[in-house]
Amino acid sequence: MYNDESQLYFDFDDYSDGESVCQEDLNFCAVQAIKNASAILDRFENLELLSVLEHENKIKKIDGHSSFVFRAVDSVTDKKVVLKCLDPLFSQRIAGISDIDTDIDYEKLFEWEDKILFELKNNRHTPSVIGRLSRAPVLIEAGGKTFSHTLSYIAIENLNIELKKAFFDNSSPSLLKYAKRLRLFCQILNAVCSVHGGGVFHRDLKPSNLMAKSGRQKDGVVLIDFASSCAEKNIREKIRLYPEKWHGTEGYASPEILCGLPPENELASAQDMYSLGCMLYELFGCRTFKQKLYETNPGYIETLENCRVYPNDGNSFAERLEVFNSYLDEFSRSVRPVALGDEADVPSFIKQEIDLVIQRFTSFDWRKRPCKEDFPEIRRKLFCLSKVMENTHLRSEFKRRKSLHKKRLIEKSAVRLVSAMPKTEA
Repeated sequence: MYNDESQLYFDFDDYSDGESVCQEDLNFCAVQAIKNASAILDRFENLELLSVLEHENKIKKIDGHSSFVFRAVDSVTDKKVVLKCLDPLFSQRIAGISDIDTDIDYEKLFEWEDKILFELKNNRHTPSVIGRLSRAPVLIEAGGKTFSHTLSYIAIENLNIELKKAFFDNSSPSLLKYAKRLRLFCQILNAVCSVHGGGVFHRDLKPSNLMAKSGRQKDGVVLIDFASSCAEKNIREKIRLYPEKWHGTEGYASPEILCGLPPENELASAQDMYSLGCMLYELFGCRTFKQKLYETNPGYIETLENCRVYPNDGNSFAERLEVFNSYLDEFSRSVRPVALGDEADVPSFIKQEIDLVIQRFTSFDWRKRPCKEDFPEIRRKLFCLSKVMENTHLRSEFKRRKSLHKKRLIEKSAVRLVSAMPKTEA
């Protein structure tokens, strides 16, 4: 099958000179190759591409994704599964083709995620693994040539509820809707606490990495995409594979990461806490937490630079962390906490309580953020707030006061308009 001279080793360097093939074309060729690979078709049927934009034989992946994700049917069990396939461009790590970070070994990250999911196989807040990391030969036809490539893929259970739809949604706001979102956040806390209890820290928590499954309501939120995760020492020694470089999402990155410290050891948990605070804000707001943070603190980038830690600031992680903590003591008080403001249409006393939780999770000083031992208290507080917002009398009274307030604003506006009109002589 691979003896023909035209079947070359998969190498996109052929497109680096002369007439180039665009990223979307390469994506389309890779996806078609995966769908037609005999090793894939022997086990899976009806592959449906997810998490991309498709148009006229061109495929544009969502920014930052190093994998193609398919929904398929397992021909053995006849159940729907999800196939996560490493993009050949990322597995080859070829510079000059796209903005791929060539310092990251994506094959190693893919293998790490497979082993972490297996380590957490009994955790109901992580996806069940249907098929461990496998590799299959594929033929990719692009630019009139045929390339051979070994594809890495993982099969996990099909999770059909995307919880990211609950974020950044201010359409038809109501207290009942916000109460449900607080309960959702409590379930997110449960999932994170459960994974931390298993010795694993996600380090890339964001709305798109939160899923659920019909019929598994009792299990609640399921965390996906553990490629950026880290684990406690005993798990690392057991797996004997550990990605050295963090590659999470900058919009949910904690200040210590942006200041040059890797989210390891005690900072791994602190990173997850910060991401949780960002998401709690985004459940009530229509903008990202990062946008509001930079708006609230015009000098935020300068503060980050003042706290930046460099490799020569110490001979070990502990020494550099000590230097960073000294910077926090000096500069962290200059960062103003983010508040919901008018973006969340809830009573002010509830808004103040939610603001306090957000500010605790997103504290610039990692030492002031909660730990998993604080979760029961935080859950109780948020659950009580959700019960208050579900109260029929409160919702009716809040609606009446909003209507009255709107009427008064209209009346005041009309009075100002009349007073501003020129008076005519009789």
